Amino acid sequence: MARQTRVFGIDGESYEVTQLGAERGMELYHELVKEVGPLLQEYLGAQGAPAGADAEEQDVNLTFGKFLVRAIAQVSKSLLRDLRVAFAANCKVHVSGMPVPLSTGDTFDQHFAGRYGLLTKWMVECLKFNFLGFLADSSPGGSPR
Repeated sequence: MARQTRVFGIDGESYEVTQLGAERGMELYHELVKEVGPLLQEYLGAQGAPAGADAEEQDVNLTFGKFLVRAIAQVSKSLLRDLRVAFAANCKVHVSGMPVPLSTGDTFDQHFAGRYGLLTKWMVECLKFNFLGFLADSSPGGSPR
């Protein structure tokens, strides 16, 4: 199976992301699980049965939001940097319809300057695209969404 590429939009920006290769992906995944594994187990344990109703889905989204804030606070700066560098090397931002690699020159720095909410959303989308399938396959309750 080849690495997949996906285009997604966030806050009016368009990103073309290619999955990490297996070797680099597993290195990062291992470090991520070491740092947030217990928190993820706590989150997955709180989910119970999959949400079906809108109110239940909002509760799941709120719980995931709380998990995300705690996870970001718990992850080391070095792992966040490693994830950011790996994701940026496999991502292009569409500027005036043209794909520009985020890792080229100061593109990343300029694109996300003062836009830390956008940066966080981008990181979450990259994490989900690269690791959520594995998390969903590994968890007894299904997908952690």
